[in-house]
Amino acid sequence: MKTPFRSLLFILLGAGFALPVQCGLIGETINIDRLIPSEGFDYDVFEGQSGAYTVGVSSPLSLSTGNNEYASTTNTDLIVDFGPFGGYGGGIPDHEIVFSGLYAGTGLSINGVTIGTNNVPGLIASDITFTANSVTVAIGNINYTGGQVLDVSLETSAVPEPSTFLSALLGVGSAVFAAIRKSCYPLSRSERRSFPS
Repeated sequence: MKTPFRSLLFILLGAGFALPVQCGLIGETINIDRLIPSEGFDYDVFEGQSGAYTVGVSSPLSLSTGNNEYASTTNTDLIVDFGPFGGYGGGIPDHEIVFSGLYAGTGLSINGVTIGTNNVPGLIASDITFTANSVTVAIGNINYTGGQVLDVSLETSAVPEPSTFLSALLGVGSAVFAAIRKSCYPLSRSERRSFPS
């Protein structure tokens, strides 16, 4: 009976070691960029800036030559400010703002987004897509007058570490070994010794 308990202990300990330590973006350096891939346009290259943004430290990053689009982040939200003047996305389908390098190396990945505030005309929920470590906002169809804001909250989940799978495998393997051993030797050692050879 001790061996299955030990196996369960291995599984539980393995799952416990996989819990992430960091839960937000504060202090992370991410990249924010405005792109039009079909035209080879990269705002960072155009303006000679890096697009690097340190969450909780950097000022909002300008994404237009007229300082009319700004992007920033909080611990769990991505924010794009449109204005103070009006503007539009040019009707280009792949005109986009990309937040990348999110939760890189933290053991977390993005598994969903929630739109907190969106008063940007022409921007709909399907314009916001995500991968495990990036969020893309398609802005080609927007037409804003100034003062509009998009706030996107990130939903995350822990990515299991390889050690979790190894611990679980060891635990299951120990339980299987104990079950096989028990079926091969149904008697205890002391009971087996009492039989003459």
